[in-house]
Amino acid sequence: MQFKKIKYKDLSQKNISHILSLTERGFDDIIIDGNKTQELLKNRPSNDTMSFSTMTSFILRHSEILKSPIIFDNCHLQIGYNKDDIRQFIPRNQRKIWLTKNLFN
Repeated sequence: MQFKKIKYKDLSQKNISHILSLTERGFDDIIIDGNKTQELLKNRPSNDTMSFSTMTSFILRHSEILKSPIIFDNCHLQIGYNKDDIRQFIPRNQRKIWLTKNLFN
């Protein structure tokens, strides 16, 4: 399976927009909850009142507030590590081949 690893410091506005297009709850799905995030955001308007471009620019400057890992392709998104959910990135036919090999060997 081919993949490309993008360090958070190398994320682009386009990457973040694509990731957000795959979320259910937008920014809340990709930003960690915690003191550091609250401290960075305390002097700024809330996420609900910040414009999209302002919030994405903020994330690009403070990528440490992003959850990790964020794994995505054209139509799948996985935030955090869950070995069962990560399988969504492997095509179904390859999963079946792997399962068949491992069950009968």
